Amino acid sequence: FDDYQFRADVKLASTTLSSNDLAGSSNRDIVSGQLASNVYISRNWSFMSGSLSASRDERTNNEDDDPRTDNLIYTMTLPAVSFNFRQITLAPQSRGPGRGSMIGEILRNTYFSQGYSVRSGRTGYELRSVQDYQAAGNWSLSMRPPRVGIFNVSGTASAGQTWRRSEEFGRSWVDSDSVFVDLDNVQEETTPSLSLGANVGTTLYGLFPINLGAVQAVRHTLRLNTTYTVRPGLPGHQDNSTNYSFSLGNRFDVKYLGAGRDSTRTVKKLDGVVDWDLNTSYNPKLAPDRRWSDIRSGLTVRPGQARYLKLRVNNVIEPRKLALKSTSFTYGLSFSGRLDTGGIEAKDESRRNAAIDRLGLEAAADTT
Repeated sequence: FDDYQFRADVKLASTTLSSNDLAGSSNRDIVSGQLASNVYISRNWSFMSGSLSASRDERTNNEDDDPRTDNLIYTMTLPAVSFNFRQITLAPQSRGPGRGSMIGEILRNTYFSQGYSVRSGRTGYELRSVQDYQAAGNWSLSMRPPRVGIFNVSGTASAGQTWRRSEEFGRSWVDSDSVFVDLDNVQEETTPSLSLGANVGTTLYGLFPINLGAVQAVRHTLRLNTTYTVRPGLPGHQDNSTNYSFSLGNRFDVKYLGAGRDSTRTVKKLDGVVDWDLNTSYNPKLAPDRRWSDIRSGLTVRPGQARYLKLRVNNVIEPRKLALKSTSFTYGLSFSGRLDTGGIEAKDESRRNAAIDRLGLEAAADTT
């Protein structure tokens, strides 16, 4: 089992607690709870990876005597299987010296990937049950040619097919007639998908000498990225859509003089002291006042050498008036260490000089 990854867990939770005397009252309130269990196993091979999982989420004590509620009792997935094959190029890499033909270079820089999944799920209510089956496959081609000047250019094409079948059986309460109605419904559909995309990005670096106190220099890394995505119209399955995405990333690193050994000062570096990211998107087919999405800003500050301490500020900005819509602060502090279990480390036996063995310890001490 060394080649497998296995994980299993069971979680208990109480969502509400509405009585203070749960043990001593004969007509006490029922505590609403939840029981969730998961099992997962996976393995990687040279040509693909696969996983098998199962889960059950049970809402304990969720039944009541009211037929109109039809409360959720459990949801279960058994099993869920997925296979993802290793990415391959459309042509083998050239072994000889020099470059091959233009078509050969395009094929050697075009990658094909594929994945498949199958799952079966069941959802239980007080009066009815729903059985779901799903099978899906996805295929993609991505072309990543060599850099064009300072720009990284890539293109993608992806397609998928999803089959779903839903079976509902049991009964339902009709409040207007005050009667139960039997249920026996089956729905089945197959949904294709297709999308095309292109990406252009670049990374620029700048080094600024400062010599301000212990700070010697600041390095600025600027990342610009633009993505164009189009989803062709598939009658009855997919509407035609177009989308542009824009992102900008800033990273600032600092070089400074720190205290070293023997009262000397050495040059040290702090990576990612400040990270600032901006992103938004544009959809030309929406109404003029809705074409630009909200601008999302994320600023992360890591003060000093403490890599476990960081402060993050997230902002959402309205694109037309550049008005601030929301702000959130996140402060993180983590600790790490080791636990001494009482083990005694074996001492390494130091090597002795051959001259000491010939002269003896006392003679060696007199000569020093």
